[in-house]
Amino acid sequence: MKPFELARFPKLSQRFPAATQDLLNYLIREVGDQQIHYVFHFSGRLDERRMARAVRLLMELEPTLGCRFVTTGGFPFWQRRKDLDALTLCRVVKTNQPEADMLAFAAEPIDPKVDPLVSACIFRAVTDTLHVRINHVVTDATGARDVCYLLAALYRRLEQQPEFFPKPNKGSRSQQQLLKHLGAEALVKALVSARPSAITWGCPYVEGDTEAERRFVLKHFAPERFAAIRDYGKARGATVNDVLLAAFYRAMAASSAPHAGQAFNVMVPVNLRRFIPEGRTAAICNMTGAVFPSLAYEPGESFEGTLLRTRNAMNQFKVEYPGVGTIALFSMSAKTGFPLIEKAARKIRENTVKTGKSVGVLSNFGITEAARLNFGEVAVVDSYALGPIVYPPGMFIAVSSFKEKLTLSSGFCENATLRDFIEAFLAHMDSELPNPGAPPDPSLRQRITVNQT
Repeated sequence: MKPFELARFPKLSQRFPAATQDLLNYLIREVGDQQIHYVFHFSGRLDERRMARAVRLLMELEPTLGCRFVTTGGFPFWQRRKDLDALTLCRVVKTNQPEADMLAFAAEPIDPKVDPLVSACIFRAVTDTLHVRINHVVTDATGARDVCYLLAALYRRLEQQPEFFPKPNKGSRSQQQLLKHLGAEALVKALVSARPSAITWGCPYVEGDTEAERRFVLKHFAPERFAAIRDYGKARGATVNDVLLAAFYRAMAASSAPHAGQAFNVMVPVNLRRFIPEGRTAAICNMTGAVFPSLAYEPGESFEGTLLRTRNAMNQFKVEYPGVGTIALFSMSAKTGFPLIEKAARKIRENTVKTGKSVGVLSNFGITEAARLNFGEVAVVDSYALGPIVYPPGMFIAVSSFKEKLTLSSGFCENATLRDFIEAFLAHMDSELPNPGAPPDPSLRQRITVNQT
């Protein structure tokens, strides 16, 4: 690949301000590795040289992707790297175990102050698997998926125009592109949902290096099962996310010994692009808020009963700009200065370790559109996403779908959190979810509870 001409666009800034959500996602590295991953299985083999150039072009098309995160001084910022042409942005690994090697690649620790914000690896067996890794500090799951769409378009364009060089996108990454459309009254109402209530649950773990031996557990649902889940929810006025959240609550209860009325809290990220008139941001960025639905444990309750209460809890948030309050709240906090909020983040981490309690996260990354993954001569036959690896006592379950197939994934640190517990937790969710002709496995409750001790 020829070196890029740095003076091709001389007016391109070499420094960009960090948006407030960039700061938030950097600070959340205290509780997780803040990596987002998209995996694509192909019908054939890719051109690795063209793919490497396409990844490099991403950093010209979206200039912030070609930056380092700088935390020195009073307020962090993005600084364009001078070594972009020297970086290995797309590896090729020949393998007879593509999924195992791919998950090992996903588990590598990445520092946005040092490492590339976007990188890829082609796992080559009979056919290719492409793994795209994006740092959450620069964008959220929706933005990461858009990066993959851009990558596909660049790869396809380079087949026809090998010397193609994109014009940089100078669009805004600021949260103001959302907040400017909301009045003061709407923001005040949105703040009501910005804080979780008391946290009463945590993923059990053993003492040790809580950031080592990073692993993933995945659970795939075939199209017919996904359809059953969707139809079950629709018949009860609930979304797929509501159904999954109800199963999450019930797995939390099964993994502990709750008393009647004990509240379980879950963080549910919300894509806030829906509140921007254009339905999208001007550039790749973070634009995700969160709500914190709480559900009390009711012994002997049916799954349908839990689902209806979950649906009602989520519907309450939908009245007042769900998730916007978290952005508004952190924007106000950020004005105190980065050193103070960084110190506060460390105290939150210390408290979670001390108490063994942490809010669980169920994050639906949404649908990956097959039509926008046009890589030209080879087709994407399957795809799914992986969320961040979280440190105990946290738990993060990422949800993604592609061609009517649903995937749940959870990243954890195996030396501290038992793999069997994570597997049992996902298996219990599976057993609770609608599955015609397959009653829940009663042994799962015992298995998930035993693994806690």
